Amino acid sequence: MKDVSNADFVNKKKQHLFSELLAGSGDSLASSLMRYRFTIKQYCQIAVIRVAETNSHSNPDVLLQMEISRLSARLGTINHYSFYSDDDLVFLFSAQTMASMEASVARLRQAIEGQRVFCGVSSVYESSMAHALHYQNAVESLNLLSSKGSFGYLQYDRIGIERLLINQPKQQIVRFADDILRPILEYGNKGPSLYSTLVTYIGTGKSVADSARCLKIHPNTLYQRLSKIEDLTGLSLSNAEDFMMLSLACHLRKAYVDDSRSRTLVRGSDILSARSRE
Repeated sequence: MKDVSNADFVNKKKQHLFSELLAGSGDSLASSLMRYRFTIKQYCQIAVIRVAETNSHSNPDVLLQMEISRLSARLGTINHYSFYSDDDLVFLFSAQTMASMEASVARLRQAIEGQRVFCGVSSVYESSMAHALHYQNAVESLNLLSSKGSFGYLQYDRIGIERLLINQPKQQIVRFADDILRPILEYGNKGPSLYSTLVTYIGTGKSVADSARCLKIHPNTLYQRLSKIEDLTGLSLSNAEDFMMLSLACHLRKAYVDDSRSRTLVRGSDILSARSRE
């Protein structure tokens, strides 16, 4: 218990220092940060990690301390500063060159590969810039992964169009996609094939030949299906704005519905396999 209490005390001190850094007191904190073998250099990057099992663990603080120790051991001599706050782990990296910065975060990415964790990472930024903004960006990246149930690593500047939806509840995003695609999805027993056709057509960059080949159908059949999709949705695939709406709806459904169901099925099969071995 003494070791745990001491670790918790040190963690609180590190958390307080980081709060001061976010408040803009970086210059005056250099000596304090060096006590934890961390030096702020030219470039910085922040990673925020959430362990899936934290809420169900009997002692979340112990779990977080163990995970920080594991990751810090994997990072070795890489210049980093870490602590846990609530349910999340926070890692601040700093390096003198972009190449060193990329290598540092790449090591973290390797350390979490295959683990049941969500890891949101800020863009690389110069240490003279606002740490608070980039910490928030890392949190937003983490929350996006968490809302989709996607374990892994996501860097803020790689998010793409979903950055516009970060503060939107998952239910509203799914509702938006379903409102556009519902006429297709609910078109009797032909709905799944029409949806698959639309996803394939979008994925091949509107290539008729490639889409027909992927779906193993005649191009004329593809044209018939695309025409039916336009009739059902009231949207034209040749109209740029309409096509963007359909593309976005398919992308969001895949990210927030289809992929989520696939992960649920995989986890369910893992549980059944484990039970069968007992």
